[in-house]
Amino acid sequence: MKGVPIITISVALAWFMAGAGPIGTPQTFIGEISDGPCALNVHSRTRSHQEMRESKSIGDNAVKCTLFCVKNLGGQYVLLSKTDVYRLDDQEKAAKFAGQGVKLVGVLGSNRTIHVTSIELDSQAKPPEQ
Repeated sequence: MKGVPIITISVALAWFMAGAGPIGTPQTFIGEISDGPCALNVHSRTRSHQEMRESKSIGDNAVKCTLFCVKNLGGQYVLLSKTDVYRLDDQEKAAKFAGQGVKLVGVLGSNRTIHVTSIELDSQAKPPEQ
């Protein structure tokens, strides 16, 4: 019977840790919800949607370009913050802000992946072109 409390504690601790989410301090990140191909220079030389807007081949603004690249080119939503690109674990939350400047709160994990807590429009960012 001595083993029962240890097993119970072990199971309870494992259950708690599984639901606790990533371990780390939440940080605030400022940037644009972009798509991987544009942010990582796959079809852009400037880490932006500039070439796509000018050619009007994929979309004439950041929102359309981001949505197109994710839907049709296999891209994922990422956070482009100055010259840093971060993966986002919650693609559904990110989709609502495609091509827009945001303030994102989350925990930075391995492989430059942010475990997203919240995303909101950044009041300092210029609105997306329409």
